[in-house]
Amino acid sequence: MVISFSVQAQRYNTPQSYLKFIDDNHEKVIEQTWNYMYSHSQEPNLQKRNGQRKVLENVLKRAIRNIEKEKPFDKDLQQAAVKYLNGNLAIVKEDYVQILKLESSKEPLVDKSTIFRKIRNAMYQLRQDYDSSINTYAQRYDLTINVNNNQLAQKMAATIKIYDHYNEMNILVQQIKDAEAYLWQDIAKLNPQQFHTRLQDLNNVVKNNKKKAIALSSSIDIESLQPVYDNFSHFFGMSYTNHTAPIIEYLTVARNGDRSDIIHKTEAFNKAKTWFNLNRRESYTLWSSGTSNYIYNLISNLD
Repeated sequence: MVISFSVQAQRYNTPQSYLKFIDDNHEKVIEQTWNYMYSHSQEPNLQKRNGQRKVLENVLKRAIRNIEKEKPFDKDLQQAAVKYLNGNLAIVKEDYVQILKLESSKEPLVDKSTIFRKIRNAMYQLRQDYDSSINTYAQRYDLTINVNNNQLAQKMAATIKIYDHYNEMNILVQQIKDAEAYLWQDIAKLNPQQFHTRLQDLNNVVKNNKKKAIALSSSIDIESLQPVYDNFSHFFGMSYTNHTAPIIEYLTVARNGDRSDIIHKTEAFNKAKTWFNLNRRESYTLWSSGTSNYIYNLISNLD
């Protein structure tokens, strides 16, 4: 009786060949990541953008399968590469529970800016861990690692800078939006002092975030979003505070039970709310369209 054994041959049996195998799979991911990021900034059709994301998801899955099924020359490097790619897959799939290592999808995620910072930190940590594993591998086998400075790598680095700046500035915008939403929350139940306190809190956020925005814009070596941010935040200036006078008057008479001239004060209250709603919508639109144009133009110049 003849017994045959199926033994998987080790195709990559030198430190150099195995590292190249890992890097080739990683390069395919980088290429499709650029395609997706470019599409996300240029393509107005949501369905097409989602299509590019699905392609990226499949490229990541294929790279993971390729590395997992290949007999590793170095188990540590294999595990590091798979961990890195799985982390990126979670990001692409927007699996925030996995990214943030939460116990369940029901766990509270606090505010949006905190979520973003945690996700971004998780992304950076993934990259740092992977780079560290590559360097450890190189030291173990006395290899020299050359920094990837090809055109695609440069585009990716520039794109990350653009999105990083946008995301940092968007956090400041979101904080203002949140503070303003809180100002109007349960407005009819507030007394004048409560409304004034919330208004002061909003003004403080606007003031502090203006300084932060200027600092962020001064710290980068690319075109900044400062003009777009200024257009957005202009709505929350002195005119905003002045238009709250009818709101405070109405809350005062409502609190005191004073019915004199209530019709006039109610009309002024509603007129003021209409002004806030219209100008808020315009402010939000300025930020949305301005940032879209910013990303579109800067990434177009990379192509």
